[in-house]
Amino acid sequence: MLIVSSWSEQFRSDIGLNGVSQVWGTRPAWYFWLDKSPGVYQLEMMTADEALEANAAYCRACFRIKCYPFPDREEFASFSFQERNMVKSTLFDDTNTPRFEHQDDIPIDLFTVATLSIITGLEGNVAIFCLESMACLRTRYILETHQYFPLLNQEHIVKEKEIDRAVPGFQVGYRLFDCLMSLYANTHKLAPCEVAFTQTTGYEVVSNGSHIDAYKTDATKGYDLRVLFGTDDAESLHDDSDEMRTLDAGDEKCIYRKRFNCGHYHPLLQESKSPISLNPQWWSLAHQHYESELASTCGCH
Repeated sequence: MLIVSSWSEQFRSDIGLNGVSQVWGTRPAWYFWLDKSPGVYQLEMMTADEALEANAAYCRACFRIKCYPFPDREEFASFSFQERNMVKSTLFDDTNTPRFEHQDDIPIDLFTVATLSIITGLEGNVAIFCLESMACLRTRYILETHQYFPLLNQEHIVKEKEIDRAVPGFQVGYRLFDCLMSLYANTHKLAPCEVAFTQTTGYEVVSNGSHIDAYKTDATKGYDLRVLFGTDDAESLHDDSDEMRTLDAGDEKCIYRKRFNCGHYHPLLQESKSPISLNPQWWSLAHQHYESELASTCGCH
């Protein structure tokens, strides 16, 4: 998908993709610079395997979505003291990403805003994309806590009951998810045939300075957005896949679940109840053809 996007400047402009760069490290990862985004995104693979369901083989992969916030965006203030000061330190370069020599120094849990799961059929005729996060990724301290960050050589005092982090994780992660859906639709010439959006009780991280726990709370909600792309035989995955079958499990509340058999987008009244709006481009780009502006497909000329 990323190679194809490099062929046409018009296509990249239409989906708001300003730039992509591979992250050289121990895990497969990429940086994304998007138009009107709260920061630079990092998409990092965590796990990948093959699975067998209903006598059909599928590839599964799970990714961590990170966002390195721009200091001049309103979302910047919602990140933790440590995250904000790292971005403004010499640990980051002018691209608003970690310097190569400091990539492994930054704790892996920092800057994470969402997770992305992908299931694809081995024949490329079907794919499910799942974005999961919470409306607010919140960290609250129940006791006054004195912190010291060696990498920053900074001290910080968190007051009793202070909320140190309150990132709108789902909304921030959705900006990258939106771009990826547009990329997939145009590259594979497939439009979404089903979209499902569910809501669950949220969690918050609570710290007393020496111990961290996670508790359910009504102060925030967990969200799960699943998009199914497929040809006419995608129905088998829709019926049998755990990814679609468990939508109504536990305390999940289905906000909407809609089939798009015609291959075109139709607005949903239920979208007003969700924090995001579906992008009609996911459907229109499946039928859009862009001419390559390069002399070769490798991008060298």
